[in-house]
Amino acid sequence: MGSIDYASTAAPTPEGALERTHRRRAAAMAQPLISERVAAPLREVLIEAGQWRRVPAGQPLFEQGEHCETMWLLLEGSVCLGHHDSQGEWRQFRLAEAGEWMGCAACWLRESHNLRAVAAVDVLAVGMSRAQIDAWAAEDPAAWRAAMESVVDALAELQLQQTRQAVRRESLDALGRVSEWLLDMWRRQGSTVRFIQRKKYVASQLAITPETFSRCLRQLEEEQCISGAGYELQILAPDLLRQKARPRCEDKAAAARAGA
Repeated sequence: MGSIDYASTAAPTPEGALERTHRRRAAAMAQPLISERVAAPLREVLIEAGQWRRVPAGQPLFEQGEHCETMWLLLEGSVCLGHHDSQGEWRQFRLAEAGEWMGCAACWLRESHNLRAVAAVDVLAVGMSRAQIDAWAAEDPAAWRAAMESVVDALAELQLQQTRQAVRRESLDALGRVSEWLLDMWRRQGSTVRFIQRKKYVASQLAITPETFSRCLRQLEEEQCISGAGYELQILAPDLLRQKARPRCEDKAAAARAGA
């Protein structure tokens, strides 16, 4: 898999003790990366006993169809979540960013992953297995409950955000979807937007073809909303992008008010 797993289940031998010390040091260095929104008891368990993994860009954190044993918290980097269709084409579902949980539903239900998770850039993640979760629930129910509530809160917020995005996307044409995506990247990265994944994957996520995506970028460049080439763009006019990202229903309502 090309990743480093700092978790140790070895017997308490000198080698096992050394491995645990190494893992604790690695975890302590990554501790500031764990969001304060993660409940304190869960932060402590992740730091002390979590499965710490570094995954190089292009390598999977987990595979579609693989039985899920662990839920993962992404600490650094970005992960492409998607699947291959019947023709073998990659269909991107979304891009997970630092602070997001992955694999929770499959882990909780003891199911297989229905998506593949591939590191878009070098990734650091920390995981907790279902066996660890069950043991913790039996040992300290109150702390476990507080921890799981923080996970559920994060997942609920993410699902709500995804639903809003999906509903909004339905109201946008291709140019509006690309404009909104550029605005989102501008908020995250600043005026210089760097692609961290192939353009056809972005197009798949926006439910448009790669050709349409390229055509929209050319149009936005011609209208001086953006500039650049290849995998780096400059956002020149965020306000113009906001206008183009307005849902069609808003344009019709504005036209109706103007006509009145």
